[in-house]
Amino acid sequence: MTTVTFPRFDYVQRAQLLAYLNKNKWDFNISEPEEKYNPEFVAKIQESREQERNGQTVKIKTEDLWK
Repeated sequence: MTTVTFPRFDYVQRAQLLAYLNKNKWDFNISEPEEKYNPEFVAKIQESREQERNGQTVKIKTEDLWK
């Protein structure tokens, strides 16, 4: 069996693809990725949001971004 990876589909696109595969009587297997998001990256985002809520942010002037 050949494995083909598709980007995420919405519900309608997924239903259309499954109907096409069933119509042509192709063997297929649908599997979800092991992890949807990198847990370390998610932890960094949550930490950043918590720092923002606590007022622990640093403001940088726009003109200083290009230095």
